[in-house]
Amino acid sequence: MWNGVKKFFSKWAGVFGMAGGLINGIINHDWSLLQAQATSLVTGFVTGGPIGALTAVATTSFMSLPPAQQLTRFMANEVYDDIFGFSPRTAYIIAYIDVSMATSMAFESAFANIMADPGVVKDFDINNPKHRDLIKNEKYGYNTYGGPPDPTNPEAVANWVAAGKVKVIEGANGNMALVGSRPYALGSVHTGANSPNFPKALNMKYPSNLPRNLQGFTFGWCHQASNATLLKAGFSNIVTDIFPNYFTYATTFVYGNYGGGLVQKAYSGYQAYNNWEKGRQ
Repeated sequence: MWNGVKKFFSKWAGVFGMAGGLINGIINHDWSLLQAQATSLVTGFVTGGPIGALTAVATTSFMSLPPAQQLTRFMANEVYDDIFGFSPRTAYIIAYIDVSMATSMAFESAFANIMADPGVVKDFDINNPKHRDLIKNEKYGYNTYGGPPDPTNPEAVANWVAAGKVKVIEGANGNMALVGSRPYALGSVHTGANSPNFPKALNMKYPSNLPRNLQGFTFGWCHQASNATLLKAGFSNIVTDIFPNYFTYATTFVYGNYGGGLVQKAYSGYQAYNNWEKGRQ
């Protein structure tokens, strides 16, 4: 009976998150999962805030489970080794990153929809009194690294209406948010968002817990900051749905919807390398 319990937790501890990692460490004297979860928790929070921490821990936990390991091996052998001709180790590392990235995006979306609901996206209408008041009145949001005009500025942003696109997001509870897009270099778009429901104390601060000069590398860019603003204001809408553009998709692929994804991908690569070296693949 006891051996069965130990064997179960050696394979399925990740189902129970960090509690499972702790139990596995105690009964099997294997602390590797808990160490990986703790590292994911810290790096996820520092680079992506609370949702980054939740996503990182959930992804690390899932990747320790047999189904994730089987899928990773299948992709490594059947796709990256047989089709593309990579060496077995390189194929495994790439496959591991792919599976963890897809898992991370799924968890990120799930957590966002638990934290907030999607609002109805409408074109800004200057003849709508609610929209005019929303433009004129104070509203707040994270710094999106863009020069003026910027919707995260609590001043009126009528020049965004002229120079780009402004959408209004309306929630079922009457809450509202603005999200704007304007052309940038090489056909890309710069985005920003704000809302009266965003905490005033966080206005124009940076979304992650690192200095400004590290934000672009560790957290992401204006698209991630816009999504983080909307989530903090109570909306799970994301800019790739509102303003589809090759650049919004590109930054989301690298950093995720809410930032920190690049660091997590690097850590996934490190975990994959360790797994291969220790024969855990």
